[in-house]
Amino acid sequence: MTLFRSISKAFNAATAYAVEDFFGEMLLPMPQKGEFTKTWERGALVFINPAACSLRINDRAVKTPKNDPDVLQPIATRYAEDARIEINPGITCPARKQDILQTYRSLKERGLFFWDQKGQNCGYLPLAATQGIQTAPVVIDPEAVSKLGQSVKLGAYYLFIKRHAENRIINMISPAVPLPQADQSIYDPLRDAFRMAWDDGDQPHAIRERVVDFWQECQDMKERGLMVNGWLNNPRVVRQNYKNAYEGSLKYERRLCGA
Repeated sequence: MTLFRSISKAFNAATAYAVEDFFGEMLLPMPQKGEFTKTWERGALVFINPAACSLRINDRAVKTPKNDPDVLQPIATRYAEDARIEINPGITCPARKQDILQTYRSLKERGLFFWDQKGQNCGYLPLAATQGIQTAPVVIDPEAVSKLGQSVKLGAYYLFIKRHAENRIINMISPAVPLPQADQSIYDPLRDAFRMAWDDGDQPHAIRERVVDFWQECQDMKERGLMVNGWLNNPRVVRQNYKNAYEGSLKYERRLCGA
């Protein structure tokens, strides 16, 4: 199934066309079968290897944490009818179970519930990757976090009970070392470049030359080690957690390079 058909089926045709328009404005081909990864319920992920970032498409109506230091904040957000499209920086993943538990506790202190604690939902900002240092873990999937007291599906509670228990056991064996809070302002230059591409507003069309500049900024950040293709890391880890992302990203990359 193509991304267009998947979005059309999950949302409606108008949303699928709006998503397709966004890809066109960002000088990207619309993903075909096997070039994207479906996510929780109606969402999808598209991995852009040359720029070390991902596009997350989800339900516009779903509430996600804003400006929380323990949740990865997008470089850019645009709306396409009933869908929200976010461009996120590529980071090192998955996170260790001890650090996932620490992230859960930190979020809980601020009234947030990290219910889907699987490793691939958490990663590390590579701020000091060149020095072999990983900064604080952050939640990659914002839909895995909700406000305490907010109703979530029964399946979500099952996942929480199962994974939280596993993480607590690991933490008792090898307690997590306190980590500094993540500094997500390192991506502000990319946020500025994206706003410039859309003329700093909700313009219907992007400025082509500035879109090119935005992607170049992403590649520059990748070369500096500030964005990484976490889904292409250690082959063993990839097979366990990111097989679809790994294969889909390479397939899409081949078409990007030929586009």
